[in-house]
Amino acid sequence: MARALTPPWYAPLNSVVWQLLPVDVLGKEHIRTYETVATMAVESAAMYFVLGIIFLVTFVLYSNVLNPVFLAISHVQGISQLLIIIRITQGRALSKSR
Repeated sequence: MARALTPPWYAPLNSVVWQLLPVDVLGKEHIRTYETVATMAVESAAMYFVLGIIFLVTFVLYSNVLNPVFLAISHVQGISQLLIIIRITQGRALSKSR
């Protein structure tokens, strides 16, 4: 079976997720499931978060860019949800090597 390449932004994201999870309470062997689920949620919400920041900046500046950004937010929200669904259906939501 071919091994999937790890994107370059995965390592910093993974370290942020590790800081947010209660490792001392659950232990490292039990936290792996929550780590992959939290990473998946952060990955899928990144586009929506960036577009939300752009929306807020254009809203504060009274820019005309606000209109297309406002129209795109609902589409990006749908894409974020689909990324989670696709990852689960392809069996990549949880790592089997851990």
